[in-house]
Amino acid sequence: MKGTPMRNKVIAFFGILALVLTAYYVFQPQGFVPLFDANLRQLAMTPKEAHCAGTVIALPESKRAEATAICRDDPDNGYSEEVELAAVLGTFCSQVAIEIDSLDYAECLSIMHDMDYWPLYDGGVTNAWSRSAPYPLDVLGSPGNVEGRTGSRELNERE
Repeated sequence: MKGTPMRNKVIAFFGILALVLTAYYVFQPQGFVPLFDANLRQLAMTPKEAHCAGTVIALPESKRAEATAICRDDPDNGYSEEVELAAVLGTFCSQVAIEIDSLDYAECLSIMHDMDYWPLYDGGVTNAWSRSAPYPLDVLGSPGNVEGRTGSRELNERE
């Protein structure tokens, strides 16, 4: 079947346009996707967010979001804004130890690890995890409790 020359040019133009747009879409950089817990609350993912969550931990829950936002907007607090999940718990606990006199750094880390807690972007902590929103340290390869259909067991690292 032959079409008119103009029709063939229009089809060729849209075909090439589709290929160019597809290539642009496929090869553009991926966007940032923040992590959430099972209740769809955003997790702290940077040392700066963890520091701010630790700073407001002693405040009432109704005031944490605003105080955390003010802390995150402060350019002088000196913490990195790069995503660094491995540093979040340490940064959070160092600030919690300053804010809460009865809790020291090692005790805070122990509680956070043992209870699978993680600081939230807007202050506070969470331990609400699911298959679609797993505990961040489990994703990073940290050994921990494994829930199976026959119950939980302790997971040991292989040498």
